Amino acid sequence: MSFLYLPVLAQLEPCGFFEVNDVPGFGSQDLYYAATQWRTSEQETDFNSDGVTRVDDMVRMMNCVNGLTHGLAGSYYGFNTGDDSAITYPDFSTLPDPVVVRATERLDHEPHNYHPLLDSEMRKNSAAIFEGYLFVPEDSTVPEDSTYVFQIFGYRGIKLFIDDQLITGFESDWAISTPYRGEAFLTYGLHPIRIEYFTADHAGSIVVKWLKPGWSDFRVIDPEYLYHETVEVPTYVNTGLECLFEPASCTRTVSQSLSLSAYFMGPDSDIRVFSDGQELVLQDGFWSADLSLQPGLNEMDFLMIDSQGRSKEVTYYIYSDTENLNRNGLVATLYGEQFTTAPIPGIENLQPYTQLAVPGVQIDSPMVGSAYTSGSVLCHLNGALEIQQAGTYEFRITSTGLLKLNGHILCGLSGE
Repeated sequence: MSFLYLPVLAQLEPCGFFEVNDVPGFGSQDLYYAATQWRTSEQETDFNSDGVTRVDDMVRMMNCVNGLTHGLAGSYYGFNTGDDSAITYPDFSTLPDPVVVRATERLDHEPHNYHPLLDSEMRKNSAAIFEGYLFVPEDSTVPEDSTYVFQIFGYRGIKLFIDDQLITGFESDWAISTPYRGEAFLTYGLHPIRIEYFTADHAGSIVVKWLKPGWSDFRVIDPEYLYHETVEVPTYVNTGLECLFEPASCTRTVSQSLSLSAYFMGPDSDIRVFSDGQELVLQDGFWSADLSLQPGLNEMDFLMIDSQGRSKEVTYYIYSDTENLNRNGLVATLYGEQFTTAPIPGIENLQPYTQLAVPGVQIDSPMVGSAYTSGSVLCHLNGALEIQQAGTYEFRITSTGLLKLNGHILCGLSGE
């Protein structure tokens, strides 16, 4: 028996587009179900809308089994000049082997953020390529072929390509307050996207935003619109698995329920995730659930595994609190015991000598409120931190102490 292989010219879709058997998440069972509709006019499995389920519909499904996951595949390259001189925009067609390969949920490393670029541990004299697909969802309120506008902020060189066409970019500039802009006519489906990036003698930055038809403002491209295929990772390359929770871990809520979404990503698109011994049903690496919360701190453990043997454990924290907050600062509890050695002692069995309200956590004199703290005194500050805008925040301790947020240790300093 011989098989006839036909070219498939239709637009690509995310694998979740082919979910047809009413079981969340696309898999081989969906393909088996679609095969039972062979040569019928069943609209559910007629993916190219030609009026009948045929071989081209089947091929599109087969190409998508374990084919995609969210985020872009980021490959990072280092350039050691030997004399610490700054590099210029490199030839991306002749780059050396990458030193880091990881999934990138979104390109949102703002200027003046001096941490390693996108958690890659890469700093100056480095380059990166971000590749994958940009998904343009179907929207009946806009024309089928619409104009999408893109913005790029960053330093020092960035170029954006969509459908192999240069949209906008620059090779050497500080696009900090004034972005570079470009337009693209995009139709429904997946479009190949590629971003070239490099930085020289400063910590780099990159922010890529888009303006969809009907929007009034530019927004960072979220992972729900970004996909990539499996990327082969050499054994010597630094890599790993990533996850992104919405709402973010260590969040406080006044509700007893939570709608939790998670993107599980890695260079390998075939990722399995387990929680409490049960495998979660993923769709293109995406998972969501409605959870009931207990009062206080709630924890949920996840184990991620991909087909290349990589694994990662991560814990999600959410604090459920229905208390009415007093906005007069924090409660300071002072203990008069003598502490001369690390580690920082626990307070469970200690008796405080005073308790009072203080306006904040900065203590720059022996006076804490109206209390005098000469000698070795242990001060326990307790209360709530109100976050009005989601984002990444940096905390620092400059004296002996420990900071916990939602029961999670953020930073600490022991000894002198």
